[in-house]
Amino acid sequence: MKHLQTITAGIASALVFNAFACAEGILAPDNPYTLIETRNIFGLVPAVANQSPQPTAPPVPEQKIICNGITSLFGPVQVLFKVVSPVKSAGNQTSETTYLLSEGQQLDDIEVIHIDSKAGLVIFKNHGTVQSISLTNVPTVSLPTTRPTPSQILFQKTHPNG
Repeated sequence: MKHLQTITAGIASALVFNAFACAEGILAPDNPYTLIETRNIFGLVPAVANQSPQPTAPPVPEQKIICNGITSLFGPVQVLFKVVSPVKSAGNQTSETTYLLSEGQQLDDIEVIHIDSKAGLVIFKNHGTVQSISLTNVPTVSLPTTRPTPSQILFQKTHPNG
């Protein structure tokens, strides 16, 4: 008889424990991992839903382009420019490289996209960043519009100081 009372007490206590556990959601039959979620021993954080990335400004290229002039002397229109880039190994030193490129040509990650010789404007792609550089501060050389007469040429040849 004592044995029957022990078994009945055990079953009753199991039923009471199961009723409390199901009421609190600890032992949900559809998700066996709810116990881990409630304890959170791993420090889990819920996923953030679709966070849009902040727009970032394009990186400013370290190399500076300085236009020296535009020429069409040898056929196609070309731009003469130099690139000043800092040398990272030696303090405040800089290195300069001079280029002569036509429209559409690229060298050392610098591409000439468009040359407008009339407006004095050149558009570059400097390491992925598009830059528009004007030639307003570059001195221009104008050629004489009239031809010298043969007597002026002869005078200049005979008189070197004149």
